[in-house]
Order: sequence, then structure tokens, then C-alpha cells
Amino acid sequence: MIGFDNFIHSIYHSVLSANDALAQKNTELLQLYFEESEDKTQPGSKGSPGDFSKLKPKTVTIQYPNVTAKGVEVHDVQVPIIAIAPVSMSKISEVKVTTTLELSLEDDALMISFPSKKQEDNKDEPTPNCGFSTIEITLNPMTPPDGLRKIIEGYEKALRAQIPG
Repeated sequence: MIGFDNFIHSIYHSVLSANDALAQKNTELLQLYFEESEDKTQPGSKGSPGDFSKLKPKTVTIQYPNVTAKGVEVHDVQVPIIAIAPVSMSKISEVKVTTTLELSLEDDALMISFPSKKQEDNKDEPTPNCGFSTIEITLNPMTPPDGLRKIIEGYEKALRAQIPG
């Protein structure tokens, strides 16, 4: 048997850990769309906590047709990948723990226990104090933060400016 408080704390800690892992994955998305530029540091002294690498967008060159008086000419367009590839981020929106547990009181502490393997195998037969649990985790797409959305919009404007016509 374990204490009910410890059970709830474990679930809470697991959800926080899962959320931190998703946040880390979402941050790693920057590596898909940006790379370090040759100018490595922001203003400030080298090695200070405010020093960060400058990032430039990863781009592809696409040949875009342009109709002119001379006919169709091809115009190279530098396309930031972030302006044409979907940015998908995830977040945990809901965690449901549904369970039936055996409860007891020991020294004014609420204690719980889980069903044994034998009880689990006979789940179709009602057994006193038997419980089964399920955990549902709902992952939903996350709306990109306003800062990222503005950056994407800026690169989309820069892309439109390169396209003739």
C-alpha cells in the first residue's frame, strides 16, 4: 500500500515531466528552421550569460517563373523554410486518471492499493476491493506563441517581396 498523497504527487510529477519534455521538443524545432550565422554573439562580453548565437533562417532556392516582354524568365527566390513548412507544436491539455482502488486508513493517513494480477485476470467477475485503472493523456496542437507567429509572418512578407508581379 502507498499513501494517497504520494500517489497524487507521483501523477503530478509525471505530468510536469512530460510537459517539460514536450517544451524541450518544441524548442528543438528551431533547429529545423534556423542555423547559426557566422556572427556568433550578441553585443556584450564573450562568455557572458547574455551571449547567444545569432540564428539565420534555413532557406531553399526556388526558381519562380516570371512573364516578361521577352517571354518567361526564371527568377531565383530565397524561401525561408519556416515560411513554407508547417510548424507543429504539442502540449498536454488534459490528463485523466480513472481508477478504483482499495482504500484504508492507517495512522490517520489514507492508504491505497492496486489490484493483484489474479484480480486483473478475472476482471469480468466482480471481486470485492478490486480496481482497475486507465490513464488518458490528451495531446493537442499548440498555437505558436505570438513571437514565433510574428517571425513567420515577417518571413512570409520577405518571401512575397521577392516574387515578381
